[in-house]
Amino acid sequence: MTKQYIIKDLQTGEFSHHTTLNDIFDDLVQDYLSNDWTNEEAEEFETKFKQYTEAEKIDFVQDEYEYKLIAYPTPQQVEEWEKFSGRKWEEAEEPNRVFVVYTLHIHNRGREGHTWGIEGVFYDRHEANKKAIAVRNEHIEEWYTSKNNDSYEVYEFMKGLNTSSVESDNSSFEISVTEEYCE
Repeated sequence: MTKQYIIKDLQTGEFSHHTTLNDIFDDLVQDYLSNDWTNEEAEEFETKFKQYTEAEKIDFVQDEYEYKLIAYPTPQQVEEWEKFSGRKWEEAEEPNRVFVVYTLHIHNRGREGHTWGIEGVFYDRHEANKKAIAVRNEHIEEWYTSKNNDSYEVYEFMKGLNTSSVESDNSSFEISVTEEYCE
């Protein structure tokens, strides 16, 4: 299945009805070609656009037309898109795509070494995010609250794939969910 995005027009704040890169790209190319070009220029651009790689298409959509492609929308973004479009968002499953939960724990500012590992591999990003949060909370319990050590701070970044860190005077713990493709 083709990768899906929630696509937002940064100029108007509205969402696109398109959910794939190729669909929005094709529409924007038609718009671009409808500008006041000579036939020769239009044909040259059309040939060039047909050769674009995925990365070049993303750059064209985001830079030339100022759309944001949101690969991993937050629940709020999904809710806003569903309200705008009148459709239910269904996240595409991609063959060979997995979400890996990685950890890194640095002990005593690195003087006592570090440990890193993989806490799980998931086909569903929501399950991977839940696992990352659970592992982070277990770490807080084991290293801080059970020892009555309240001098730590938690930083969490939820942009579709969870990234968290727990920082204290002597140690740090990082956990992140990444997207990877297997063969």
